[in-house]
Amino acid sequence: MAHNDDERAEAVGRAAYEIYCRSTGGRSAVTNDPLPSWLDAREDIRLAWMRAGVAAVWAWTAHDLRQAGVEVPPLRLPGEPSPPRWT
Repeated sequence: MAHNDDERAEAVGRAAYEIYCRSTGGRSAVTNDPLPSWLDAREDIRLAWMRAGVAAVWAWTAHDLRQAGVEVPPLRLPGEPSPPRWT
């Protein structure tokens, strides 16, 4: 991903994580343990939220584009290499 795409992915992942934290009162919905802030969360957790956020935005946008008859390229998640046709 380009630098700007990395920043977007982090912004989307962080927004999703922070909404999750607010929705659960700052506690895990599974364990009820307190959740760390975005900056204090482990890197693998931040990456997972970034991937989930990017996938959600992509799915929303891809749906609209397909409805308009536009071919949509495959999803590329943060931390994955570019598909050969994009290089």
